[in-house]
Amino acid sequence: MADGHLRVLCLDIEGGHGGSSRSLHAALAHVDHDRLRPEVWCRRPGEIEHVYRSLGIPCRIEPDIPTRNSLPSNFDNLVEYARFFRRFAATGEFRQRLAAEVGKRFDVVHLNHEG
Repeated sequence: MADGHLRVLCLDIEGGHGGSSRSLHAALAHVDHDRLRPEVWCRRPGEIEHVYRSLGIPCRIEPDIPTRNSLPSNFDNLVEYARFFRRFAATGEFRQRLAAEVGKRFDVVHLNHEG
């Protein structure tokens, strides 16, 4: 904790395009900024960037955040897993940068995902 503030990195795979982004925003809009220092990294740009900045919450776009979705059929999930592992392998630089920044700048990482 820096200066008595809990430094929280929130990874948002959407970036303001769905319900999970809206719920993350609703939660962060009501946190005690005297105790918590959130920062949001979104996978896609969107209007939510400006909303966070108006709240004094840093927001940056990181298009290489790896994602995976759950699908209704087992076959579709197997195909999605294969796609995810291919995308995950291609995000090594991002994951190294993420690990370095988390180690230096954050106390907690919150992974926001689609419900």
